[in-house]
Amino acid sequence: MPAMGGKRTLATGRDGQPELHLRSIPFKDAARSFLNGKPAHVGAAYSTALPVAMKREDLKAFRAVGCPDGVGEGDYRCTEMPYCRDASFDPLASRFFSAQGDRLERRRRWKQPRRKDDGGQVHQCGYASCHRQDHEKRGLMMRRVLLLIVALFTPALATASNPDLHRSAEVDAAVRQQMKGQRIPGIAVAVVLNGKIIKAKGYGLANVELATPVSPGTIFEAGSITKQFVATAIMLLLEEGKLGLDDSITKYFPESPALKAVTIRHLLTHTSGIPDVSDGTAETSGAVGVIDFHREYTEQELAGAYLTQKLQSQPGTKWSYCNACYDLLGILIHRVTGKPYGDFLRERIFQPVGMTTARPFSSGNIIPNRSSGYTEVGGELKNEPSWWSQSIKAGAAGGLWMSVLDLAKWDAALYPDRILKRQSLETLWTPVPLDDGSAYPGGMGWFVAKANGQRVVFHTDGGPGFSGVISRYLRDRLTVIVLTNLGAHHTDVMKISGKIAEIYLPDTKGKNPIKDW
Repeated sequence: MPAMGGKRTLATGRDGQPELHLRSIPFKDAARSFLNGKPAHVGAAYSTALPVAMKREDLKAFRAVGCPDGVGEGDYRCTEMPYCRDASFDPLASRFFSAQGDRLERRRRWKQPRRKDDGGQVHQCGYASCHRQDHEKRGLMMRRVLLLIVALFTPALATASNPDLHRSAEVDAAVRQQMKGQRIPGIAVAVVLNGKIIKAKGYGLANVELATPVSPGTIFEAGSITKQFVATAIMLLLEEGKLGLDDSITKYFPESPALKAVTIRHLLTHTSGIPDVSDGTAETSGAVGVIDFHREYTEQELAGAYLTQKLQSQPGTKWSYCNACYDLLGILIHRVTGKPYGDFLRERIFQPVGMTTARPFSSGNIIPNRSSGYTEVGGELKNEPSWWSQSIKAGAAGGLWMSVLDLAKWDAALYPDRILKRQSLETLWTPVPLDDGSAYPGGMGWFVAKANGQRVVFHTDGGPGFSGVISRYLRDRLTVIVLTNLGAHHTDVMKISGKIAEIYLPDTKGKNPIKDW
């Protein structure tokens, strides 16, 4: 890559060896003025990224120049020609002096024997005499000047030539503003374009008590983002012919013959009529008395508690968010495959995709890089109440934990024919048709919305102690992932996601999905 601010040419010197010269009068004049104590004005066009621009062949060319006959490399008598130094020379100083070829011309004065005496210290050779200390000081000053110029101007030039750096800085500012406004301890963000991460960063603290910073690899509770993995598992079993979306759930739960009208499709789309076990209030931590969140249950006991409730509406007639329905789907996966839903996801999704941090919740396991969860009580930050039992918290309604890096790998796998066929993906992202002919803007494990005409599929995590969202802009193939460690009743992750999306997709400003609960 040619150096910015001048034409780089490789010429032949007096000794027949190649020399490198940088013809950039503005750059030379600015550096010379700086050395003479005058203000140096170097425009961005002439602020060269010297270490970046110098190629390996250039470095070889510098080393090939050599010193005058009889003078060894590294000898102080070569300090007037810094490009004669050994392999440890500073390429910044060497390049600058080489750039002054029209003035120094390799300092022809070395031909004229001369003598310099300073305090009785005399240095003399057959080619030139010089005071070693003087030249070492000049070389040191030159290196410092060049490093200063590079440090001051190279970042500005790089940012101006790379709009992604501008966007990255805007994302940082937007996230920090939302953190401050919503008083969120820690956030991890990933932005993915065409299945490739273009931004991944942690902000704030994963553990406030230990002052542990958030990183892109920090593991958060994914909460209800788990549902899209469960829905994908069901679609994998559908593609293999092991179940049907319109199968009655009594085929898999024969202990509940009264629910013959409820299908797997109804469970996936929150239209079964089965009441939820969560009322969504912070005061009760989500419990309404159907089950005791403190107690451990077997899968059989949980299924019995959920399926013996009276239906609140006829299947297919009304949309009503239902965590119990996805817990039932996790139990159904176990009954069909003989493996707990977490094991099935690990074998069929996590391992093939390379998601190394994704796992069901465990209160007992030591999990490196796991974030603590927080809530607010009376405006004061508190640790998340941790009294939910293992069997409740690890259920298929919201039991997974993972990092934003793993969710970015998940996003890359959601393109057609990587994990699921195109038709299966479209089924997941199609608004739910109701029996009255209307449709609810939710699919299977995903919500469906529009942002300035383009389809956005997303899902949030809304549990105690944590909140998050993954939003996929299907037309532009852009995905925004946000995970935080503050409970959903005190955060608005949709607002954070929307602010980030606006930076990359300006036409969606003010039109992104919003929090509606």
